[in-house]
Amino acid sequence: MIHKFDIGTLPKVEKVYKVTRRTVWQLSDPYNILLLILEGRCSITVENEEFTLSKGDLFFIPENQNYLRQPINNEMCTLLYIHFKAATPITSMSHDEAREEIAVTKSAINENVLGESSLPSKFHYNVYLANRIESAEFEEELFSLGRKTAESNMKNHLESRLLTALFLSQILAIGTKLTLSQLSPGGSVNLDKAVPPNLKKAIMFIKQNLAQKISLEDLCLYCSVTKQQMIRYFKTDLKTTPMQYILQLKIDRAKELFLSYPHLSVKEVANEMGFEDAHYFSRAFAKISGESPGTFKSRVHHFNEKNQ
Repeated sequence: MIHKFDIGTLPKVEKVYKVTRRTVWQLSDPYNILLLILEGRCSITVENEEFTLSKGDLFFIPENQNYLRQPINNEMCTLLYIHFKAATPITSMSHDEAREEIAVTKSAINENVLGESSLPSKFHYNVYLANRIESAEFEEELFSLGRKTAESNMKNHLESRLLTALFLSQILAIGTKLTLSQLSPGGSVNLDKAVPPNLKKAIMFIKQNLAQKISLEDLCLYCSVTKQQMIRYFKTDLKTTPMQYILQLKIDRAKELFLSYPHLSVKEVANEMGFEDAHYFSRAFAKISGESPGTFKSRVHHFNEKNQ
């Protein structure tokens, strides 16, 4: 089972404590429980499914979920308990349902990176947690975050509760990363449309430097690839060339500037978008938009609703 909730609003940590036990413990808790196994082993049973936990494992129990904790071979087990409330209710789903939902979300993020769409205005910061999460590669980091969560929770400084929530959020982010890896045999959720790392890197460079003059050589140098490779990335995934892509983004941004700042002249917008020649900017704008920047500016700022 995969459990999902939104942390667009930080979680509220109720209590954090460490216990060393080899006793049987059964109950349901009004809070969500995140367990980190610090030493030893134990087993936990939820919904008639038993999980064996060892050092470094995370285990998540949704609020009001009855669970049974038992020792293994009468061994002592040291656990860090974090009880917390999430801002939204917990949604539980099957592995297949989680894969489908995550694939849709990642596709939207990929399209946003490629400049094909915008993320929804109400973008959710969802956490996805399996019940048992193996975390060997993050064990040291999780132990450190667990310790910081416990220490900040015991303090009474003005920033203590904020720090406690932030440390927990980091643990939840790692838990989500590991859960996503567990959902796919290949180590990540498969997508119909995956963005090649070098293409993603190039696009992020373009967006961060859109107001500058960007050459193909700049992109290739930044991504450490040849011109042929860079052109192939854009042709394969975006059906355009790097320079055409850059020009399209610059014109799109220029339109936004005309809309938001009507006092700006065509020359000022051209300079703002890294065009040294305002005449070249006007020709490029007209070729892509089908109208000159002056006509566009006049049209959007003298809109007559009666003609609609």
